[in-house]
Amino acid sequence: MLQRAGAAEAELAKAKQSGQTETEQTKQLNAELSSVKKQLRDMKTDADAEAEIRQQIADRVRVTQAKI
Repeated sequence: MLQRAGAAEAELAKAKQSGQTETEQTKQLNAELSSVKKQLRDMKTDADAEAEIRQQIADRVRVTQAKI
């Protein structure tokens, strides 16, 4: 995922340097880059939620073990 984002950013930078600011290719690269960034944000949100759930489960196990 990060490689795809890096490749899209690199291609976009090349296109901007060569003066191709509003070609179909740059529009497509901008769209791909936005899509990849959204996917990365979603994955981070999922990972954060998973970590929180794991912490809650670990806390519950610890409390239950303390009761025994």
